[in-house]
Amino acid sequence: MVETEAAQQPAQLRIAEDAVVSKDVEIVGPHAVEIGPRCVVQPRSRLVASHGPVIIGAECIVEELVVIQTTPEHPQAQIGSRNLLKVGCKVQGASVGDNNTLDIRANVGPGCVVGNGCTVGATATLATDTQLADNHAAFCVDGETRIHAVRPAQEDHILLMERHLSSLLDDDSKSALRKHHKLLSPTAS
Repeated sequence: MVETEAAQQPAQLRIAEDAVVSKDVEIVGPHAVEIGPRCVVQPRSRLVASHGPVIIGAECIVEELVVIQTTPEHPQAQIGSRNLLKVGCKVQGASVGDNNTLDIRANVGPGCVVGNGCTVGATATLATDTQLADNHAAFCVDGETRIHAVRPAQEDHILLMERHLSSLLDDDSKSALRKHHKLLSPTAS
């Protein structure tokens, strides 16, 4: 549940010209929310800038029911470029680098730093202030999150993201978000 102050509109909402954001996304202020170029933010996601800005870099996909929020102790949520945030994952006052996948219902706790080329597996939780180094994965095994180094796969991730983004952004695609949802208008110049 969001505090009563969070019911405010963001002080500044910036949506890049070529980003696609569903009108069914809940965007809460009072602080700034920025959505970068070629991003897709799908319905029923929540961007909560109640304690500081929420910043999403270029070419990210934010699927349904994702929550990105700030906290009093960690007043910025920063998402880098080419990240895939799958259904129901949560990022709370954390920093996420580039070329990462946060799987279904993954939870990145306050103050966490996720490097580049990482995966946070389905239902895995990174506890407060956890540092996930580049090319590492966190997976939930028997209710416990375990972290392991993985082979660098950022090039593969970039190719998959490009295909996924193309299917969501290309108006000729059956999956184009514009065909199935009302969208917020771009606000960035």
